[in-house]
Amino acid sequence: MKVNRKYGWLIICFFILLITIIIDITFGLIFIPHDSNSFRIYHPYYHHDLKANVNTMTTWDNVNEYTFITNSLGFRDSINRSVDTTTNKYRFLIIGDSHTEGVGVEYQQTFSGYFAKSLKRGKYDVLN
Repeated sequence: MKVNRKYGWLIICFFILLITIIIDITFGLIFIPHDSNSFRIYHPYYHHDLKANVNTMTTWDNVNEYTFITNSLGFRDSINRSVDTTTNKYRFLIIGDSHTEGVGVEYQQTFSGYFAKSLKRGKYDVLN
């Protein structure tokens, strides 16, 4: 059976993609630690979420040790605190990647920490 060159390359690319996906999933299941004590938890829509009410010491790149604290809603915070879902305060919700979270540094050194410190206490609330 003779296969058109155009479709031959398409089939090869499809199998390379398929093999790459299988290898990625396999390595993810085998080599990525699934630590039940981790403060990062699985989320079906956006990769991972943070556990609520965490207060622990952790490291980034096994070098920088820092305190990691979350509030009752699972947002990174300066202290463990209970956050009501309704409030009269203006709320700033800061969501993003590891830079937004401030991986590797204390909360006070993150963008959210600096932003929260610059606002009037009691009138505004910052959730990272």
